[in-house]
Amino acid sequence: MEHLFNAITATMLIVVLLLGVFVAGFIVFGTKYFCREDRKNKTCEWKNHSGENSDDCTGLYDTSCKEVFYDATESGTPVSDWAKYCPYCGRSIKAT
Repeated sequence: MEHLFNAITATMLIVVLLLGVFVAGFIVFGTKYFCREDRKNKTCEWKNHSGENSDDCTGLYDTSCKEVFYDATESGTPVSDWAKYCPYCGRSIKAT
């Protein structure tokens, strides 16, 4: 009976420690994500990609959320044609 009690106590201790690590990680990473400076902006700015060879960069946009968007449509203007929100961060798009 004493071995069973020790096993249950050890298991409960491990669960509590893992839960503590999970909560601490959530607080650290959650705070880091929600308090980022770029999350405070209400819009995601999209700029035409500026590469070494401008012919190779047709249809590429640099976003303020640090992603590169490739426009595969024929119009070449995804922001004015169909895209209203950034697919990466979810904020409204502001084309510059």
